[in-house]
Amino acid sequence: MKQGDRLLDYILKLDVKTPTPDASTDYLRQVCVAVKPKSSVQTGTITKVISAPAAETLTANKDLAQLFAAGMNAVLVLPMDTLDLTEALSAATVPFNTLLISSDFSKSEIDALDVGDYNGVVGAAFEEQADAKAFATHKNRIGWKTNATNGAANLFYAVGALLSATEWNNQQYIELPKDDGIADTGTAESLFADKISFALTSEQYGTRLAFFAVGGQAIIAPYVTKELINNLQGAALRYLTVNTPQYTLTQAKRLEDFLNQDAAKRYVTTGLLDYVRAEVSLTKSNYEGSVSVRIPEPSALWRLKGVLTQEAN
Repeated sequence: MKQGDRLLDYILKLDVKTPTPDASTDYLRQVCVAVKPKSSVQTGTITKVISAPAAETLTANKDLAQLFAAGMNAVLVLPMDTLDLTEALSAATVPFNTLLISSDFSKSEIDALDVGDYNGVVGAAFEEQADAKAFATHKNRIGWKTNATNGAANLFYAVGALLSATEWNNQQYIELPKDDGIADTGTAESLFADKISFALTSEQYGTRLAFFAVGGQAIIAPYVTKELINNLQGAALRYLTVNTPQYTLTQAKRLEDFLNQDAAKRYVTTGLLDYVRAEVSLTKSNYEGSVSVRIPEPSALWRLKGVLTQEAN
């Protein structure tokens, strides 16, 4: 089989170096839901479903359907009798970064939540503001204020909209499917002060996402941070594989420039972050460099307060 022209190969022979692919961050868009099982369903096993009707074979829970309504095309379902999830999560074969607790579980059961070494986002809804606040103060946790009727429906819809979007954004004031009974600014101000996620209902605009946070940070913060880490690691691997640089200060600076350019293209020019600053230096011993990365906290949902001044004529 002819591979190329021999004269051209003689004049300019090129060896092909294939770069390594980008690091996969698909797991950041995956969500797992802990639910109570139907009577014949085995607990402790995570099953991937691609529709709400498929999920109904595992659980009678209604929160889960809101993930599909918000745009998710697949959800991981974890039927459990309790929230001792350590063993089930450690045995998971499909990685994910979001774990939602359905309204099948009571407040006392959520208090006993054990996720072992899992360090992703965990979301749960509570009827009492104090309970939502206590949950939301923990790192990487979403505490949602609901009522006795709606369970975790609005939480699931908001998370589904976040994860199914093509870009990371905080779902600013999107319409939500259920009225959680929060319809006065006094309650809204109190929930905002406690950094509790919630939906606010108005006569003109219906029910809208009013605050969406995780562990007191912008909702996108843990996702953008993990994605940035994965992408920087992948960029470093691509650079080192293709360029095989020497262990010198000059090459460290070139690697630093490459990492900053790659991060700026992904996160600064797209408006996700104001800056990314990666600094690469050499340690006293060979073989191991040092990288320092600084970023601002990702932007939160907008809310404006101001003063209207009436000026004299």
